[in-house]
Amino acid sequence: MFSSLSDTGLIAVAAVVVVFVLYLALKTPPNQVLARIGFALIVGGALGNVIDRTVYGHVIDYILFHTPIWSFAIFNLADVFISVGAAAVVLDEFLSWRRQPRP
Repeated sequence: MFSSLSDTGLIAVAAVVVVFVLYLALKTPPNQVLARIGFALIVGGALGNVIDRTVYGHVIDYILFHTPIWSFAIFNLADVFISVGAAAVVLDEFLSWRRQPRP
């Protein structure tokens, strides 16, 4: 998706995303625990990928689910944190909509 960006550009994009997610986390009410955990996972995963990119020049992916008839994308633990965190934030939003009183 961002293949035309250099490593510095990718690090800058990740930094902007981390700052934005931290802003959202600070604006989230303390009673929305699932969303706050989700934001923490997203920030942790993004920082993990940034560390890989700054130290190695690329992100190291090391998890591959593969069978003789099926193969899934290769990814790393930071990617899992980002995906699970995003799912937690979305789930918390749906749950908070259901908790709101109806007129």
